[in-house]
Amino acid sequence: MRTKAQATSLSHMLVGLLTVALVGMLVFFFISRGQGVKVTVEENEILRRRVILSNVLLSSEKMAYTDSTIHRGVLDKGKLDSLAANPTPLFSEISYPDNIYRIKVTDLDNNKEWVIGGDFKPSFKTPVSIRYSDDDIHLGFMFINFTKSQ
Repeated sequence: MRTKAQATSLSHMLVGLLTVALVGMLVFFFISRGQGVKVTVEENEILRRRVILSNVLLSSEKMAYTDSTIHRGVLDKGKLDSLAANPTPLFSEISYPDNIYRIKVTDLDNNKEWVIGGDFKPSFKTPVSIRYSDDDIHLGFMFINFTKSQ
């Protein structure tokens, strides 16, 4: 450096750049932490809605076996067949205004599957029984795909 003034100017400039970099890193750190919390809250909300929806579906008259009472968790094969062909009655009974859901029921014994509302990759599942007749009940799973928005 030729003069003390140039050295001082350069050191002030470097201190300023270092300060801006530190402030930028702190801002980025706090923004990224806030985004992580928001994503976790949204994921928990979707999981909560999946659990509520599965509980409602397990006791829905449109899917569950009924005689004088509704048998929660025992799905009726005939009702599943008709819903797979036309899911409108179920969707009109259980609606989320800004959200969509799809259901897949799998019979583990017969390897039979009912897809209601379109095919999807299973993510959330709950065990069910599938009633074919009085003495023919199979074990299976009900998969639910619930997305935040259309």
